[in-house]
Amino acid sequence: TTGRHNQPRLMPRHEAPLLVVEWATDGRRSLRRRAEPGRAADTLRPEGPDLRARRAPSSPARHLLLTGATGGLGRSLLPRLLQRSSGRITCLVRAPDEAAAVARLPRHPRVSALRGDLAAPRLGLSPSDWRALNEHIDGVVHGGARVNLLAPAESLWATNVDGTRRVLELFT
Repeated sequence: TTGRHNQPRLMPRHEAPLLVVEWATDGRRSLRRRAEPGRAADTLRPEGPDLRARRAPSSPARHLLLTGATGGLGRSLLPRLLQRSSGRITCLVRAPDEAAAVARLPRHPRVSALRGDLAAPRLGLSPSDWRALNEHIDGVVHGGARVNLLAPAESLWATNVDGTRRVLELFT
């Protein structure tokens, strides 16, 4: 045996899924996969939530949801969001309990932790927490992702793709 079965497989660019959130001038958003050369566009459009019910906000967000606040990107996003906005920021944090979620974030009067999981239905939230987010959040910064360059793409799908859909479903 040559040991090739242990080598990571690099995905050619034409095989890599690229998710795009489009913001049209009429305020309608949609989730789609960009068509790559040699692939039919209809096979690359996963079902996504219909987001036409909400319009783009005309004023700065008063209450943001930040995903990925404890990750590499989120650790730099949270301080910037605090500097550039005056609203509350609720951070979705994967943790075993609420106390552990709070402990993973810096203390700030405008920051709150909400234990959840991008890979879980309704982001791992109770029905009442899901409704509260739907009613009160008027902006999302989605920086959460599972990153593992050696993992097969399928193992990352639940968090990275389905998790993005779930975040978008908050607005339906």
